Amino acid sequence: MKKKVLRKKTRQYLTSTLIFFLVLALAGLYWSFTRPSVKEETYQAFSYSQEANIDYTVNLHPNDLFDEPSLGPGRAYISALTDTIGTKFTYQFSAQEEAEIKGELSVIASLEATTGPENHAVWEKSFILHPPESFQANGKDFVLQKDILLPFSLYYAYAEEITEKIGFNPDVLNLNVSYNVALTANTPDGAVEEAASPQMIIPLKGKVFAVSGNLQDTKSGEITAARKIDAPYFEEAKIGFGLSAILLVLFLLLIVQMTVAKEEKNKAVRQKLSRILKKYQDRVVKCSAEIPILNQHNVLMVSSFEDMVKAADELERPILYFQTKEESEHSFFVISEQYVYRYNLGESFFSSANNTPRKHLARLSK
Repeated sequence: MKKKVLRKKTRQYLTSTLIFFLVLALAGLYWSFTRPSVKEETYQAFSYSQEANIDYTVNLHPNDLFDEPSLGPGRAYISALTDTIGTKFTYQFSAQEEAEIKGELSVIASLEATTGPENHAVWEKSFILHPPESFQANGKDFVLQKDILLPFSLYYAYAEEITEKIGFNPDVLNLNVSYNVALTANTPDGAVEEAASPQMIIPLKGKVFAVSGNLQDTKSGEITAARKIDAPYFEEAKIGFGLSAILLVLFLLLIVQMTVAKEEKNKAVRQKLSRILKKYQDRVVKCSAEIPILNQHNVLMVSSFEDMVKAADELERPILYFQTKEESEHSFFVISEQYVYRYNLGESFFSSANNTPRKHLARLSK
């Protein structure tokens, strides 16, 4: 089979390009076989949210200033007219799935006296408004409500008594009320431990006060877990890289086996021509121009120079040699009365239909 002649740079470019992509395909094939068929994925197994909220009303002593017995939140209040502060604490826990919920609630009030620009603590007195109380439930949603009454007038009088007794008037004197919830939720994916601590701050120093502090505490969270899943496109990657490698190897073999560099071909042709002319120098006649008789005879292409020698021996004719102007093809001829036998050394391709039949050469010897 005749090889296709390409320029040397073109052939090198095609070969190097195929080798480059073959290396990539083999690397991908190696990666597809060595990477794990499964991978670990982190997902949200359990999610939840919690909200703690404090609402309040200020209850008044009987007086001639206000007709209503209590005032709502979000305003200033006269300390001397305030009797108690009613608080309503609400805690809500909501989960994605059902859980076993356990926890504890406590409420503590403390009088805190501070002084100086950095609010250094001077004295503190704590009172338990609601001792630790346990709770438990099962389900997705849990709501806990508790009403706590703050004896404001008692705390206010107690603070004035201490101030007068010790003879020290602090810069800041507050009543801090903390509502503390500690919760544990046991789920199939693990345990959740959360806490909420909203706080009321009520000033006791001065004639008027306003309630402040962190009256709402909102938080959300989740439990994450790991699971193994099939790696995407695992089999497809192996098949794709494998087929690509096979096709690239085939293309590379085709380039190597079916093509030849023009420079290499010319060198091989010159070497073979040199051997022919040296071996058969007494039988080869060199022609300086193309033989015009070719247009008037039936031309039979001969597949090898040895067949040309056989034809010349049987016909007792000389072997004529002609070289093209480009010096890339070299033609040998044996001319009979009916046919012209031609052998081209270095032509780009052969036509199988014009090859000299072996039977015809055999008939020349009869």
